Order: sequence, then structure tokens, then C-alpha cells
Amino acid sequence: MNTNTTSSGSAHRAPAAGDRARPAVRLRKGLLSALTALVVAGGFASAAPAQAASYPLDCLISGNTVYTGCSGKLTVNPGQRVDVDLVSSGGKQVRFCVEPFGGGIDFGCTGWLNPGANTATVWRNGTGRVHHVQLIAGKTTLVKVHAQGRYHVH
Repeated sequence: MNTNTTSSGSAHRAPAAGDRARPAVRLRKGLLSALTALVVAGGFASAAPAQAASYPLDCLISGNTVYTGCSGKLTVNPGQRVDVDLVSSGGKQVRFCVEPFGGGIDFGCTGWLNPGANTATVWRNGTGRVHHVQLIAGKTTLVKVHAQGRYHVH
């Protein structure tokens, strides 16, 4: 009686030692190649810098004490920051903040900035995840202020 039978009763030959080694070697080589490709592709993907963007700042801050939205939805990747260049604001001081897009608790703010071509960092994303934010501005006076300049995500 043949001891190499399956439960259905059909006979089969046990693979020889040489037969087992070849598919296993091919399988290991294939797995190593696939893993190497993933590691290399992942390394290239993470090495690519996040895109920097610069936008014109043209924000009419209302006459009351509420902060005014000065940007649309901004995507800030981990390690990126939001900077602002306040070029003019009618001689009035302006404060800029970054908050979650749609509102919420501010992630960061500048001090009160005087107009001039000075760059100030509003917020740096040190959280390790992507945030969708907006730039908002307020002022110290109860008059309308037209803030102009540029803001950057880089």
C-alpha cells in the first residue's frame, strides 16, 4: 500500500529535496526584490520636499474686534511653516494667527506686527501630520485696516 496518499485516496509523489529548494529560493528572491523595491520607493517618496507656496495678502480687517479670515484653505505638511510679510496696513499694527480651516483654537500667532517688509513666522507644523488651516488677522484699533503683503507656506 502506498503511504503517500491524500484523504481522497489519490497517490502523489513527495517532492525530492532538490525540488523543494528551488521554489523556496525563487520565493525568497522574489520577496527580497519586492521588499527592496518598497523600501527604495518609500525612501524616494519621503525624500521629496513638500511644495512651497506663496500667496498675495490682501485682507480687509473689519472695524470690530473679531479676527478676519485672510486666506482660503491651506495645506501645511509636517515640518512646514506659515510666514507672513506685512508690507502695508495703514500704519496700524496687525496680528496674524493660523487656525484650523473652518475655525477652532489657534495653532499659533505672531506678535503685533508693524507694517514694513518684515517676515514673521505665524506657525510651524511640528505635529507630524498634515493640517488644513487658514490665516486670520486682527488689529488693535476699532477702524478698518487694509493689510497687504504676502504669506507663505514652506
